Amino acid sequence: MLKDFRLKRTHMAIVIDEFGAVSGLVTIEDILELIVGDIEDEYDEEEKVNIRKLQEHIFSIKALTEIKEFNDFFKTHFSNEEVDTIGGLVMKAFGHLPSRGENININGYNFKISSADSRKIIQIHRNIMEQEYCPKNIEIYVQKYWKNKKTFHVYEDETKEKYYCLPMLPYPSGKLHMVNWCPSDKTVLANEQVINGCCWRCQSTVITKTIPQWFIKIRNYAEPLYNDLKKLKNWPEKVKNMQKNWIGRSEGFEISFDIYNSSKKIKIFTTRIDTLMGVTYLAISPFHKFSIYLSKKNQILKKFIETQNNENFSKEEIEAKKFYGINTNIFAIHPIIKKKIPIWIANYVINDYGTGSIMCVPGHNENDWNFAIKNHLKIKYVIQQSNIKNIQLNQNTFFPEKGILINSGEFNQLDYNNAIKKIKKKLSEEKKIKTKIIYKLKDWCISRQRYWGTPIPMATMKNGKIVPIPEKDLPVLLPEKIKNSDLLKNYSNTKSTYYTTKINNQTAVRETDTFDTFMESSWY
Repeated sequence: MLKDFRLKRTHMAIVIDEFGAVSGLVTIEDILELIVGDIEDEYDEEEKVNIRKLQEHIFSIKALTEIKEFNDFFKTHFSNEEVDTIGGLVMKAFGHLPSRGENININGYNFKISSADSRKIIQIHRNIMEQEYCPKNIEIYVQKYWKNKKTFHVYEDETKEKYYCLPMLPYPSGKLHMVNWCPSDKTVLANEQVINGCCWRCQSTVITKTIPQWFIKIRNYAEPLYNDLKKLKNWPEKVKNMQKNWIGRSEGFEISFDIYNSSKKIKIFTTRIDTLMGVTYLAISPFHKFSIYLSKKNQILKKFIETQNNENFSKEEIEAKKFYGINTNIFAIHPIIKKKIPIWIANYVINDYGTGSIMCVPGHNENDWNFAIKNHLKIKYVIQQSNIKNIQLNQNTFFPEKGILINSGEFNQLDYNNAIKKIKKKLSEEKKIKTKIIYKLKDWCISRQRYWGTPIPMATMKNGKIVPIPEKDLPVLLPEKIKNSDLLKNYSNTKSTYYTTKINNQTAVRETDTFDTFMESSWY
């Protein structure tokens, strides 16, 4: 047509359809734009929108869109150090000028060329759902980036193992655990991933929920972890104190309380046996085995325990109902004075710390005092500060300090150290006490429900036995197109054998939970 225009010295032509009707107009500018690309003139209206949403999850992006604008729109973090536009970023990733229809995955984001000519990219489509999780492409991109920036120098040492396996395998606890739960992402969150009661990733309100979990037995290493802090000669004391608080080592005593009219006993842990004569009630966790035992025959207790699961409650709501409890109408016997002491189920008692039950001295412990005030329980003071005489004790506060024993019968006027010795000797004669060390450090809950995490390499056989995936079958690779962990359980309906596998020629079901991301940073 351009040749025809040149011969006839015309600049436009009227387009006629098959019925002889006018259907359009073609100018020489239209012909030239087909050859050299868009030609802007004073009559063109500038289209200011660089990013347009075409349909759900699909966006059209002008190639000249600045990377900063793209990052602001999609909340991404592409660098504009080497290129300024998204077209430049895409062309750099291709390594050549791409043609219409070509696509590429850059750092986990999929781009498709929707318009291009022989000189430049014009328009790009981004489908935000299409294979965003593509570990192979992400790894290639990151390795290339590291290589260009000379971040790491990689070399092989033939004298060292290529990999190693942890001597401690993950284990399922066999019971339900209360966890932070994001209802939007459908996954467990660590405490540090809950920001102001919301999920760090999607800002949904976090609730608590009880689900089965996988653990690694790091509590077995609590004592060597604590002792080896002494070897860290050049570490700041502040950091070492943080480690000590994390391990939470406490030396104390386990005391056995008989239950009135029963052969059962309740064992408590305490670091303050000097306050034993001030015990006015025992408190046990709602999930203590004795609580569960009582709830089987008492519907009121059962209902109360069920409300303490905290499922569908926010962190703020849990804090607001702290110091709730219920009287079991069962009594323990004080191991020295032999008087009856009421047993309460209290929601401030932590089941997996110590023994899940405590002796309560509201005159000298803040939590016990708050619970006693809220539930109108007796408060008894048995410690007086050594430098204060004739102190007027009342129920307006508690006194946590160590001092001289009062209101303690045969132990009156003993100081802290002598009181410990005398009370321990008394209880030892009746075989109701033993020394014990406990730790705040818990076994590491490593299971998450994110489909893109590192798989937990365990499986369950038909007979219920849980076994590790054989070493020859490692590493376990997740299917790339699965969008959440629930779908993994249905993946056996496809041609994939991910969910159902074979171990020693026997059918087994893979674990579909994945590791906490800290495991990935530990060289899985």
